Amino acid sequence: MTRQLAFWKQILVIAVVAGIGYAAWDQRARLSELTGISLSKEAPEQHRGGRTNDGVPVIVEPVSLIQSVDRVQAIGDGRANRSITVYPEVSGIVSEIDFDAGDRLKEGDVIVRLNDREARIAVGIAEAKLAEAQRTVERYEALLKRNAIAMAQVDTARTTRRTAELELEQAREALADRTIRAPFDGVVGIPQVEVGDRVTDSTAITSFDDRSLILVEFEVPEIYLKRIKVGHPITATTPGFRGRTFDGRITEINSRVDPQSRSVRLRAALENPDDVLRGGMSFRVTLVLDGGEYPSVPELSLLWERDGSYVWAVEDGKAKKVAVTVVKRAEGRVLVAGNLAPGQLVVVEGTQRLRPGRELSFERPDATAQNEAGL
Repeated sequence: MTRQLAFWKQILVIAVVAGIGYAAWDQRARLSELTGISLSKEAPEQHRGGRTNDGVPVIVEPVSLIQSVDRVQAIGDGRANRSITVYPEVSGIVSEIDFDAGDRLKEGDVIVRLNDREARIAVGIAEAKLAEAQRTVERYEALLKRNAIAMAQVDTARTTRRTAELELEQAREALADRTIRAPFDGVVGIPQVEVGDRVTDSTAITSFDDRSLILVEFEVPEIYLKRIKVGHPITATTPGFRGRTFDGRITEINSRVDPQSRSVRLRAALENPDDVLRGGMSFRVTLVLDGGEYPSVPELSLLWERDGSYVWAVEDGKAKKVAVTVVKRAEGRVLVAGNLAPGQLVVVEGTQRLRPGRELSFERPDATAQNEAGL
């Protein structure tokens, strides 16, 4: 009986030891499968996708090369392409107003007429004087041919005729000054005078604008000056037309930088074919400026320390610490300046255990992932 009991105890101990051994082997296999690290003493073998079983398991993504784009915004004031206030050339009484506010006039169209009775009389007198002077010259020249008059008298008659011509020209100009005309194609404003008003050459008649283009002046920091040229496209918005964008181009760049604000004044022209924009409107102007090309890395790969930012790059299957400077963040990626090449792999997860030169275990991104990264 004692021998039989001892036999069964031996069987129980063997079963327990075997169970513990199997559990340890199973746990070892599971750990190897989860980490991708071979726990055997054999040389590391390559798995599908380029993963090695030997090294710190990490997730990597490729570096892409992206063109940096800066959006510069500024507030500016608009004015018409040509904008004037109409004044009369001479004093007089307003006899006729030939426009309503908002009328579109052609160059030479009448805006206002002043009383011109005296000017017309002056033209008539000048015409009569010129006619008399012309007859005198013709008579004297006929007498000169018969040697019946001195040459000095003929010269005097000719001078008198020339004076009469100039007086007539002057009288006609004075008559023309009594009619105020549009100096160019444009839109007339609200009249500032009424029929019967006495005006002088300092009396404002109305405003007159050529709104085919709206000129917008604004300032940008001097650091962008070298990247802006005449003809550079812009877009503009105005509170008067929310949700609508107007296109234009830079037409002029000031010759100086303001030493106080360190900014330069620009002038842009906005197309206004449907005549909805007005002088005096405020505009938010946007310029899109191309910068240099920079490596683009996922935001998760960017780490920080006392000396600045850095990423863990993969070089010959090992971790390499690369210092970078952040240029811009956009849509989950970061444009950086640093020693990174397009297509180079950077670690995005699993960075906690990394040290320079440490072996890495990872799967190389497939072609689809690289295309999405811009490679």
